[in-house]
Amino acid sequence: MLKLPPSSKIAARTYAKGILDFDSRIKHAFSGDGSTWAFKVGLSADYPDAGIDRESGCMAVTNEAMLSCYDPVMNQVIGLIRDQLANAHPKAQVKVR
Repeated sequence: MLKLPPSSKIAARTYAKGILDFDSRIKHAFSGDGSTWAFKVGLSADYPDAGIDRESGCMAVTNEAMLSCYDPVMNQVIGLIRDQLANAHPKAQVKVR
């Protein structure tokens, strides 16, 4: 990840721009197809450890990294649904996923 102090203005601005780009563009197009996604973070410096390219001002994020953000939340939601279905129909065997 970006090796800047957590209180750095650059880190905060980069994070905010990345989140805005994710919300406005990438979230709607994400399909889990193995793509590498380019987040616009607006930096004009190279940070290769973070996958930021000076020319484009973008940070590259792999499909696997994106899924690692979604999977824990989805697993919890599926567990909650499973529990609710089991409580609603205690004699039925509920299989979700």
